Amino acid sequence: MRAADGTLREITPVALADLEDGDNNHLLCLDTPDVPVSVAFPAGILTDPNDDLNPATSVRVRATP
Repeated sequence: MRAADGTLREITPVALADLEDGDNNHLLCLDTPDVPVSVAFPAGILTDPNDDLNPATSVRVRATP
């Protein structure tokens, strides 16, 4: 996360939501006004629709115009 003063910090989401709609998309629920710059998730926590465990994942977050 990037704070208004430009400092970076790592946070843990307050919740991980799933709409139970059969896809592999989940929502990170953040309790901060800071701007996300990347998201990382460890392997083996969630499963996809085929019950395969997720791999470790890390992505940068693009700024919106």
